[in-house]
Amino acid sequence: MHYRHKNTVTLVNDVALFLSVFVALFLATTSILFLAEEKKQRLELVNNLKSVSQAYYAYYLDTSTELPLIDNGNNWEVNPVPLVSDSTIGWQGPYVSFPIKENGVSLGFNGFDHLTLARATNQKWNSLKDLEQASCYNIKQEDKKCYTWIVLRAGDKLVDKLAVYLEDYINEEKNIEDGKVRASDDYKYLFVELGLSDVNR
Repeated sequence: MHYRHKNTVTLVNDVALFLSVFVALFLATTSILFLAEEKKQRLELVNNLKSVSQAYYAYYLDTSTELPLIDNGNNWEVNPVPLVSDSTIGWQGPYVSFPIKENGVSLGFNGFDHLTLARATNQKWNSLKDLEQASCYNIKQEDKKCYTWIVLRAGDKLVDKLAVYLEDYINEEKNIEDGKVRASDDYKYLFVELGLSDVNR
């Protein structure tokens, strides 16, 4: 009887040990898979940002024209749709394979609600409201240069970690109001200067 009880205790201990090892391995595997997927998504983000930049320059070289502003009352928002579909003389696109959104003035972008473009200076700003003041069309000082920015609306998720990742990627000081990578205060918008495509990694 004592021997049978001892075997039962040993069996319970073995099962408990097996379960603890199984759980540990499961958690480790899940963590590794999560990190691998996160790395994949971030690399995809960088590649997609670069493709937009390259498309923008290719469009200009082929057509000798700038992308048009969106006629919605502001002075900064640029229509990215001609990168996919356009009738301008010299156009040899599509330059990117992103879908055109239903509103006809923005593109789909994996992991985000939509993509649009902006023309603005590199002074401090990090919101759509700021962009109106920082618009290239409101430049009053000759020494302020104009830049084109990729504007990504995040939707339900936040872009804080992505902003930090991109800043690390280009070795930039972390500041959501300045530099090549910016984010709105609520982390619903990510702004990336087209110059990111010049980074070679």
